[in-house]
Amino acid sequence: MSTATEHHRARVGRTPSSPGRLRLGEWIAALKGSFSAFMRDDCMGLSQQIAYSSLLAFFPAVAFLIGALGVFNLFDNVKQLLDPIAPEGVITFITNLQSDSSGGTSGVAFVIGFFGAVWAASGAMGTIMKAVNRAYELQETRPFWKSRIVAIVLVVATGLTTAGVFLLIVVGGSLGDAIAKKAGLGGVFHWTWAILRWPIAFCAILLFFALVYYLAPNMRQRNWKWVTPGSILGGALWLVLSGLFALYVTFAGNYTKTYGTLASGIILLLWLNYSAFAVLYGAELNSELERQADIRAAGGEHAGLVKPVRRGS
Repeated sequence: MSTATEHHRARVGRTPSSPGRLRLGEWIAALKGSFSAFMRDDCMGLSQQIAYSSLLAFFPAVAFLIGALGVFNLFDNVKQLLDPIAPEGVITFITNLQSDSSGGTSGVAFVIGFFGAVWAASGAMGTIMKAVNRAYELQETRPFWKSRIVAIVLVVATGLTTAGVFLLIVVGGSLGDAIAKKAGLGGVFHWTWAILRWPIAFCAILLFFALVYYLAPNMRQRNWKWVTPGSILGGALWLVLSGLFALYVTFAGNYTKTYGTLASGIILLLWLNYSAFAVLYGAELNSELERQADIRAAGGEHAGLVKPVRRGS
């Protein structure tokens, strides 16, 4: 009996090195607490703010993309890439954009769109950082320039992740066929690529979520292990919500007849809202897991909490 008691006392007051070191009861408490914290921190309302802020960044981002395609003469390459899989209307739309941007306006759209997209998107990312800080019960004490740099880094990561996942999921099949044909690879590569591109895309999403959870809060994270559970939950939740919403739009939603030309914007806004929902829920889980670790480090659930350490302190 004394040995068991001494072993229990040795575990109390010691900070777990990773979430995997937490006991089952602590995991259950964290999962329950994440839902309560999600509602208490008004993450539903914050998700709507993030969605609206992200939508504002969408239009200059489109202008930047169109300008970039014109400046670097990539319209024909894009049409060639999308032609086997995209509807005819998409190719016609790109051709019209190519004609409209041939009058020397591509450079202007490229520059203005770039700065407009970066500024607006970093503002949206700033809202996410504010929400993640709220999940950890932290105040933003970093200088404006430092938090804006972090936001811009996360915006760039968002763009790269979005482009990579789009290539893997939407045009991944055609891309794999092109690689196999050029390299002289056989059917084994075709089937291997058809299977592997999905977990690769999911891993890219997990890395993006982990980067957001590591850089966004105004605190020193213990290590990457402490943002992994929320990344897995947030990434899986994002995939589920995106899939369900896509099914709803396809089979139940009649947005075009109801909203007309506004349908695309409304669909994008709703999807951004659900995406923010997933990001914030993962942040709440990470926060609750750290809270359970702090409770143990403080000597038990009735001994008070050790507050997370702020960056720069």
